[in-house]
Parts: sequence; structure tokens; C-alpha cells
Amino acid sequence: MLQVPKKNVKRNGFLTFMEIKVDKKKCLGCGLCISLCPEVFELQDGKSQIKAKVDLKKNKNCIEEAKENCPAQAIIVKEK
Repeated sequence: MLQVPKKNVKRNGFLTFMEIKVDKKKCLGCGLCISLCPEVFELQDGKSQIKAKVDLKKNKNCIEEAKENCPAQAIIVKEK
């Protein structure tokens, strides 16, 4: 699970702390999330995963779009 800094502070309307993960058991490996948000997601062994050192805050909108459109509902986003 990838995390951004552990401050729960709003800046420009966005939370600066969020967690995102892909449930490998649910993931179909279809690549829709990669099409919608290539800066964040990549395929590894036929399943989606979160890229290392990705700016989650900057990519919040496409992460949400990928989550909403995932046919397997395998993307989990938690904002704290």
C-alpha cells in the first residue's frame, strides 16, 4: 500500500493523506486502470499494481476514475 505524507490537512480541497491498493484476488488484469491513470497503475504478473514513488495527490482525479470504472472493483482508496 502506497501512502503520501502522514498529515491529515486539506490543501486546495484535497486531503494530503490517502492510501490506495489493488486487491490482487479481484483484479482481472484488464488494464482499464492503466488506460485511465497510467501515471499511477502498471501491470505486474498479469495484475495491476501501484507504481513506486507516485504522486497520489496530483493524480487523485484519475485514481478516483480508475476506481469507479474498475470492472472487478479491485481498487481500494482510503482517505484519512
